[in-house]
Amino acid sequence: MKLKIILFPILFFALLSTKTEAQTSKDIQGTWRVVTTTIKFPNGDEFKMDSTTHNLTKTITQNRIIFTVYDRKTDSLLITAQGKASTKGNQYTERFEQSSDKTMIGEPLVFTYKVQGNKLSYEGGHKGMHIVEVLRRIE
Repeated sequence: MKLKIILFPILFFALLSTKTEAQTSKDIQGTWRVVTTTIKFPNGDEFKMDSTTHNLTKTITQNRIIFTVYDRKTDSLLITAQGKASTKGNQYTERFEQSSDKTMIGEPLVFTYKVQGNKLSYEGGHKGMHIVEVLRRIE
């Protein structure tokens, strides 16, 4: 009985102090390549890319995102970034911690997503841009 009295507070404290990091669901984890992307900005500007003009690759793990965008026309790397990724229900969130484009760091990108077969599609972003993207699973 004494052992139970001593162990209970220790176990209780251990459970309270355990921090669980947000995770992505298994259906979204993997390596993805862009099919189409449309980015709209508040001033009305729009940027489009697809697999014929750009090679955008995203790797989503249990709680991380890494991506690169390579411009096929100019034969150059446009951007690379990495940070935290998580899902909750059909909501997918990316929060970049490092990027070659410093404007991406900080404010999270929040999307509504769905996975159908080997296609990942999502829509959302933040107040500075609205993104609609379709990707194909490559791994």
